[in-house]
Amino acid sequence: MSISTFNQLRVVPRLMMLTYMWATYTVSVWFMNLPEPTTSQSTFASVVWGAGAAWFGIYINGKPDK
Repeated sequence: MSISTFNQLRVVPRLMMLTYMWATYTVSVWFMNLPEPTTSQSTFASVVWGAGAAWFGIYINGKPDK
């Protein structure tokens, strides 16, 4: 696989999105299983979920090198 093909397939951005999806799912399950979440735990979960908009924007607006 050449570098050009690697870039056209956007392998790295796709791996980053998959990693973020896994992290979001893990945090969601962890947070929903807490009996009484503290403010710090709620803030952590909100930051992880809120980062999704930024990650998705970078992924969608990123253009592969030509």
